[in-house]
Amino acid sequence: MDVSFPDGERVPALGLGTYRMGESSRSREREIATLQLGLDSGVRVVDTAEMYGDGGAERVVGEALRGGRRDKAFIVTKVLPSNAGRRRLGAACERSLARPHAAGRNGRGVRAVGAAGPDRPLGRQQFRCR
Repeated sequence: MDVSFPDGERVPALGLGTYRMGESSRSREREIATLQLGLDSGVRVVDTAEMYGDGGAERVVGEALRGGRRDKAFIVTKVLPSNAGRRRLGAACERSLARPHAAGRNGRGVRAVGAAGPDRPLGRQQFRCR
């Protein structure tokens, strides 16, 4: 089963989540290895968010993507609901893009999927940061 984005790109509906990653330096190597194993096994989608580990999860994803894995991965990230407004969304996107997971094939950046929260289901506000 795939998910289609407004620009026509399709990706698998299932992927690797990074909630609770990037919170502890003691588990960092294990988190990186887990993501790498998934990517090396054919998983294509990695879901992360600026709020996971205060950006730490995005940094873990960046480390996991080394060694030629970035071009295999489709990165989904989310912004805090407080950053979902027109004024703050661009800055939140730029912060996310500055983290090491953002550089991709042909300059493709991160796919951002709006604001996350109990009253804001994912997928309603889809856009590409770059």
